[in-house]
Amino acid sequence: MNFEVSDLVKYQKELEKRNESLNQKNKMLSEYVRMNSHDVRGPLSNILSLIELEKHETMEHSDFVHHVAESAVKLDNVLKKINDSLFFED
Repeated sequence: MNFEVSDLVKYQKELEKRNESLNQKNKMLSEYVRMNSHDVRGPLSNILSLIELEKHETMEHSDFVHHVAESAVKLDNVLKKINDSLFFED
């Protein structure tokens, strides 16, 4: 194969651009994994725990509703952040 130096420079720049794009996507995916393992699981765990407490009637109904609603809002906010962070362009 016979390549011109200008062609090699062009290909190198293209590869650098693609590499940068992949690095950005990797960062976004890492943030998604972190959010999923911590931010999503926290409120979900709270909701599940509250449901167990309600089954055993160890808390007032109004407290139960308040805590479940609070955790659901947190979970909703995290999921919105995840959706926003996963929207990236090539």
